[in-house]
Amino acid sequence: MALKSSKEAGDPLLWIQKLVRMEYVEFSDHVYMAISIGDYDDRDILDSIQNAVSIKKQKDEMRNSKDGWKYIITGLDRSGLSFDTVGKIVDGDNDDDCFFVITAYGRR
Repeated sequence: MALKSSKEAGDPLLWIQKLVRMEYVEFSDHVYMAISIGDYDDRDILDSIQNAVSIKKQKDEMRNSKDGWKYIITGLDRSGLSFDTVGKIVDGDNDDDCFFVITAYGRR
């Protein structure tokens, strides 16, 4: 399934959740490092996005997101604890939309 237009999606959280379900997600080196040292794992990130309780947006200062925004998504990790993910919608493989996770952190 081609996922090429975030503008067609309307609600950014619903679009991001769809990208996650379709596994159109990439992680920054920072996130890979945190996963490798055991701060959290990829399921914590993906689950917290899927069960998000809030989303906030900020201007993307790097100006490489498709819609000009980065998103701070708060949900629950696999342990049921509050978990924040910061990311943005970017061009992924084959120019399909992709959710790029910049950083993530739990409140433990």
